Amino acid sequence: MATASHRNPAIDWIKGWMILCIVLVHTWAFPQYRFHLAVDVFFFISGYYMMLSFLRKPTTAVLYTWKRIRVIALPFFICLLCRCCLDLGSFLSPGGMDGFVEKYAELLYTFSFAEEFGVSISADQLLLGSWYFSVLIIGSFLLYGMLEFNERLSSRILFPLIALFGFNAMIAHAESFSTWSRIATIGTPLIRGCSEMAAGALICSVYTENKSAFEKHAVFINLMGIVAGVLFILTIFSPTIVDKYLVITVPWFLLAAVLDNSWLSKSLDKIHGGIMSSIGQYTLYILCAHWPALILVHWCNETFLGHALHDVGLALVGIAVVSAASVLLYYVCKWIRAACNK
Repeated sequence: MATASHRNPAIDWIKGWMILCIVLVHTWAFPQYRFHLAVDVFFFISGYYMMLSFLRKPTTAVLYTWKRIRVIALPFFICLLCRCCLDLGSFLSPGGMDGFVEKYAELLYTFSFAEEFGVSISADQLLLGSWYFSVLIIGSFLLYGMLEFNERLSSRILFPLIALFGFNAMIAHAESFSTWSRIATIGTPLIRGCSEMAAGALICSVYTENKSAFEKHAVFINLMGIVAGVLFILTIFSPTIVDKYLVITVPWFLLAAVLDNSWLSKSLDKIHGGIMSSIGQYTLYILCAHWPALILVHWCNETFLGHALHDVGLALVGIAVVSAASVLLYYVCKWIRAACNK
């Protein structure tokens, strides 16, 4: 894979570890740990870069969202097709094609964002990951639209209110941020994503407007980033659900990563980013590819190995297969785009 330029190695490093956590969630190797909290970090980062994009080169909410869809659509639908092929065999048993068509009609309905606005959907479909992409697209459109309407009003008043009321609603409604229950008619994932993207955008706005002041206190912020990172790890491995402390920890290590005097960035520069920073550049492909790849791993483990793989073994095999599938997906997408541009 070619190395992308003009990137923040610290943010890529964080994304690399977070995507590893997401893969581990769906291997089901360590269900006792809360690796799913990595999703929330991605929402914070997405909001930060949405705001940064607006400040550098503002456009319309429609164009910004369309650009996101164009980036997401190709790898997503390639993996959807792969998942479709994997599922086809299981539906050729009793139940036939009726069950197959029903399931994928429901999946496409999910990806069209209907599940965010009151449509009931099964837990199995939620695991497909389409809710994550729909939240990113809906949340980006709504928040960017606010910025387009009035940047000062949004960054000073609306985004803080969205983050405040959104986090309050989630914490009051359930112990974990990963609940699929609803607050009124709106899906909790949408509230979760918008709240965290608004918080990420707010961090970007505050840092950009007061950059010199933040850089003067770079040592303190770097130290707080280290403490916050340790607390985030403890949150993942805590025997009790303490998701709400995510709201305190993520802003600090995100802020410590984007500083000009970031210790993490300087350390990664000396080793040219390192493998996790390189992985972090391709999280979209890993996120898409891990879905059919892990289904294949679980099917093989059940059908041919009699569930011989579990815990560490299942995790290692899952990571290896996802890695290979992600590289293949990247080059397939690259080839398709090159062919379309000829």
